[in-house]
Amino acid sequence: MRTLNANCTVKSSNTRAKYIYFLIPLMVWVVYTCAFSGKLRVVPCRLNYFKYLSMSFSQGRFDVDHPKGHDLVFFKGKKYLYWPPVPALVYMPFTALWGVNTPDTLIVGLFGAVNVYLLMVLLTLFSKKYKLDLSRAGIGFLAVFWGLGTVHFYMSMVGSVWYVAQIMAQTFLMLSIICMLSNPYLSTPFLSGLFYAMAVYTRNHLLFAIFLIVAIYIT
Repeated sequence: MRTLNANCTVKSSNTRAKYIYFLIPLMVWVVYTCAFSGKLRVVPCRLNYFKYLSMSFSQGRFDVDHPKGHDLVFFKGKKYLYWPPVPALVYMPFTALWGVNTPDTLIVGLFGAVNVYLLMVLLTLFSKKYKLDLSRAGIGFLAVFWGLGTVHFYMSMVGSVWYVAQIMAQTFLMLSIICMLSNPYLSTPFLSGLFYAMAVYTRNHLLFAIFLIVAIYIT
């Protein structure tokens, strides 16, 4: 009977602890999308050029129709985006639904909340791999601090091209490392490489993250 009660207690504790992995990103997303306004911020951003490039892709074009010329390249009377194209590909389902009215603040907030969840998964895997003995509560506190106490907080609230690229690049890079740590012997090396490539083609300087990935792989 004592063994049964102990097992039930452990299972109940594990179940409650797992909720942290979903409640914390949800709480962070609410802060991202409602902070300073008291209501859901579902607004488009005219400085998110990925949105315009996404609509151009759907029309078989590479130039963008944008009323302003800030941070764009002009060539033969057309405007082009010099940022890597992966976020524009991610945006295609959204722009197919909403066009120029795509709610950029909502989307970047969602990706920011996903990043908080991925960080918790990553910390869990690191704890197992390097025997760090991090508790679920400790992982939760670190995730809250990173999501609300660093520059990630501000970037997840602004839907402009610069911050969308930063947030999405973090998503793909963490997915790459998570895939590598999850099971290095099955199909995950392919997925890890795919997400790493997506991170690089979101923010080019993440090419140098290969040194971090190699270091994690060989240690």
